[in-house]
Amino acid sequence: MMNSNQQPAPINANEEQNFIISSLASQFQMTQEETQLVISIVQQPDPSLELLKHPKVTELIKQRKGRWVQEEEDYANFLSHEFFLGVADLENGITKRAYLSGKLTCTKMRISKKFKGKNTGKEVFVRKARTAEGRDITPYEIQWYKSRHVELEKKFLKAVLKSVLKWGVKNAQKKAIKAAKQAVASAQPFKPLPSCPHPVMQPSINVVQLAN
Repeated sequence: MMNSNQQPAPINANEEQNFIISSLASQFQMTQEETQLVISIVQQPDPSLELLKHPKVTELIKQRKGRWVQEEEDYANFLSHEFFLGVADLENGITKRAYLSGKLTCTKMRISKKFKGKNTGKEVFVRKARTAEGRDITPYEIQWYKSRHVELEKKFLKAVLKSVLKWGVKNAQKKAIKAAKQAVASAQPFKPLPSCPHPVMQPSINVVQLAN
């Protein structure tokens, strides 16, 4: 029996990792293999674009709502600049809102709310490769835009994936704490509800490098 001065046993890294995997698998209806895959992606310092465009990653990214992470804003601003210069990789006549929602893997409404009052649904793409001053953009500059595009796209995908996974773990923790308190209340219906001393693990997100 543990006395009042005795501290709960520390949670080891394996328990934390298992808690995170099971939490994310349950939260996003993923298999253990899929969960381990997405965790491994955010652990890598520079995952490939192919990995970041895995169907499961795309599915997770689509679920984000609300606040934009900085990498999402940076990528959106770059896409807008590419669109304006006429160097974006798309056909003439595509609206800016459609282009942004497609590249950012989100709804058009999310774009409209972020760029409210900027008529993104009416701006259409015209391939011209010309600066605002009328100077033609050189092949070297176009190649730079392509390289920069991939760089910002990778940062955006990884940052948003990390944000979604972090939310998933926190949400799972809340549900576990609520379930634990309900279990205590059911076992002792006529006593005041005690605080939960150590029934739920509070994993440090550092285990899978999900923290900002």
